[in-house]
Amino acid sequence: MLDAALSGLPSGGAYALVGVAVVLLYRLAGVMSIAVSVFGAFGAFVMVASFDQGLPLGVAVLVGLAAGAVLSAAMGVVTAWRFPDSDAITRSVVTIGMAITLLAVAFRVFGDTPRSFPPLFPGSSFTVSGVIISATNVLAVLLAVSLGIGLWALLRSTRVGLRMMAMSDRPVTAELLGIPLGVYTVSVWATSGAAATAAAKIGRAHV
Repeated sequence: MLDAALSGLPSGGAYALVGVAVVLLYRLAGVMSIAVSVFGAFGAFVMVASFDQGLPLGVAVLVGLAAGAVLSAAMGVVTAWRFPDSDAITRSVVTIGMAITLLAVAFRVFGDTPRSFPPLFPGSSFTVSGVIISATNVLAVLLAVSLGIGLWALLRSTRVGLRMMAMSDRPVTAELLGIPLGVYTVSVWATSGAAATAAAKIGRAHV
């Protein structure tokens, strides 16, 4: 049982990060985004392509995270601008169209061949109960837990969190009350895109 749980850390950490990104968008932007994993995959491919072009590993990681965040933020701008008072179902359907479009673009740009990417922390693995665990896998789990706890604390304990919840429930009313709807929306989408990109890279050795 312990062996199976430990061997599931790589994929478990990735799924947890994507799950946090989805919950983040739903709770704070009122959108059940189908495209969040696509943004993450696109950012991961940008990361790999940047590394293949000779950029240092750390710089390539930052470029990939930025690409995922920017793409996701652009989707947030579209939903805030074109669908400010639409219901959650309508906005979620829009993300499906965006996901299909982005998948088509990704296949044209990157192809469908799996790409390898070096580990973030080479040689930093350890063994527990006969299962080899890398520091990257542990980082994925820690990131998911940290983002989840941070989201909970933000919503429960801060004024910004209350404003974001109001933005999710009644966006037009929130904007009339002076809440900077655009800034909050773009920030939430960008954070979810970066988290999804981290999931695509940290949770897997190949993209």
